[in-house]
Amino acid sequence: MNHLGDSSPQTTTDADTIADRDRLLGLINAQWTTHAVAAAVRLGLPEAMAAGPADAAALAQACQSHPPSLRRLLQALTSLGLCEELAGGRFALTATGALLRADRPDSLNAWASLNGGRISSQWPRLDESVRSGESIRKRSSTHDDFSHLDDDPEAAALFNRAMVELTAPIAAALVRVIDLRGARLVVDVGGGHGE
Repeated sequence: MNHLGDSSPQTTTDADTIADRDRLLGLINAQWTTHAVAAAVRLGLPEAMAAGPADAAALAQACQSHPPSLRRLLQALTSLGLCEELAGGRFALTATGALLRADRPDSLNAWASLNGGRISSQWPRLDESVRSGESIRKRSSTHDDFSHLDDDPEAAALFNRAMVELTAPIAAALVRVIDLRGARLVVDVGGGHGE
């Protein structure tokens, strides 16, 4: 029992505490999933798997990767439900994993890459933003806008593709549920091409 003033940690092993601890560990360790998905996208793995099941060696050759390391990534993606391991050590995309293919109209390829790179690198500084009330962009460059993309065409293109991926299904859903017949002008303000 932990009494007031007793600074020793309380150790319990009841099922609720174990479940809470497991859930918290899952939350703490969750960043690996973003990076595993982003690595798969940057390697071109979803496109390499589009033709059908293949073993890790064939996929490694297609993705110019180290076969044992790619196999471990494939197993991690399998644990996330993005691919499945079939007989003979072959791997195939699941329906969810296929959404990472860049050639699909409902793709989340660019969004995965953006989150596993630029966005992910900003999260470790969240405490600075909470303390100061300023965004990391403003604290890093004095601008709280997207001007940081002006001098980086590759980052700007990735950001734009990610915004298109996120906006397209929202725009389609909006059109289905909102009657715009009386509107004279509708504007989509943000990234992408403007739906």
